[in-house]
Order: sequence, then C-alpha cells, then structure tokens
Amino acid sequence: MLGEYNFEKVNHIENKVILFTCVMIWFLVIFVLGGCFEI
Repeated sequence: MLGEYNFEKVNHIENKVILFTCVMIWFLVIFVLGGCFEI
C-alpha cells in the first residue's frame, strides 16, 4: 500500500514537471516567433 502511494505521488510530480516543461517550450517558441516577426 505504501509503495503504491509513493508511486502515485512520484507519477503526479512527473506529470507536473512534464506539463511545466511543455509550457516553457511553448513560451520559448512564442517568444522566438514574436522576435522574428518584430524584426
């Protein structure tokens, strides 16, 4: 039971990290495209 709880906790944290990474990549892409269009 404790092992399952730890696994779910780790999986939840990994999902947050993946989501955060995707958001940062999107911001970077938008920033780069915005800079190119401004030039």
